[in-house]
Amino acid sequence: MGAFSEYIKNKILDHVFSCGSGLKVYTPPQMIYVALSKTDPLVIGLTEPPTGDGYSRVATDSSFWDDASDGFVRNSAQIVFGPATKYWGVISHFAILDSASGGNILFAGGISEKFVEEGDMLVFNKYNLRFRLV
Repeated sequence: MGAFSEYIKNKILDHVFSCGSGLKVYTPPQMIYVALSKTDPLVIGLTEPPTGDGYSRVATDSSFWDDASDGFVRNSAQIVFGPATKYWGVISHFAILDSASGGNILFAGGISEKFVEEGDMLVFNKYNLRFRLV
């Protein structure tokens, strides 16, 4: 299960506690991007596989995500990376960001380590990515 970044926690709190003043309204991005990482993005920072080796962040819109229910949101569509055209290394985490490159980490989480070799694809099947607001 994924965790919220400090960035998005602060945006949510500012949005709720601005009490309709409009001073701290959070406007979500039109697209959010799923990224892979070799390190924990919320502790060490995002370490993505090299772009150009068949890797790029996957752009998602609202059709990729269920409506929140019981404090959870999850992916409602398969999210596919690759195929890798070179070895990507050991992938241990994912992140959700607000930009196709750079940007702010919104959420992140760990996965079972995957050695991504040339020709491999890394797939998050429907409902594999879950986020809970605690």
